Amino acid sequence: MFGYADRVDVIEFTKEQNKALEDAGILGDTSHDTPYPLDGTRRAAQRLVIVRDLKTVNGPKPDDVSLRHKRSLFEDLQLALYARAWELLHPNDRVVGVGASEIGEFTTHYVELDSVLDVLPTLPEVGELTAVFPTNFPSHLPDGSSISPFRHWLRARLEVAHRAVATAAAGHINPTPGSHCRYCPLTSSCAVSTADGGGF
Repeated sequence: MFGYADRVDVIEFTKEQNKALEDAGILGDTSHDTPYPLDGTRRAAQRLVIVRDLKTVNGPKPDDVSLRHKRSLFEDLQLALYARAWELLHPNDRVVGVGASEIGEFTTHYVELDSVLDVLPTLPEVGELTAVFPTNFPSHLPDGSSISPFRHWLRARLEVAHRAVATAAAGHINPTPGSHCRYCPLTSSCAVSTADGGGF
């Protein structure tokens, strides 16, 4: 399987913001051969990036504003996988934001930022900010080490992905039929597919 991140933004900072990030050890001129660590360890990065997924929405209706963004953070694995893949392929980059751009009657670029950016006197204008990670992912791990809620979310979503892969590798696969079956390469041999060529 493979996928493409819809959009990756390198954040541009003012001189004042750059200085604050350098003073905090978040940005620096050092070069690294290994990707940014998943644990609470901090190190300077050369660039800070945001990974976005574009989602079309119906409306959105007033009660559904930012709902697709939140589903992307808590139900899907895409954003976490794209964020970590970016860091693996670009070891001098650190992903400090993820979000869904909801495209419907109007477009809103939602983004959840890493709290390490709180050292900035003012945050860069990168979209409509949400703050759902701090209330859902504590700033410490079970072993007591500290971690930002953003990195905690990233670790948690990657653990879910690893468990899904391990379960499938062990032969425990429970397909969920639906319209997405038409994109699956196994549709023609799947007993539960709802796409043409499969199913009962």
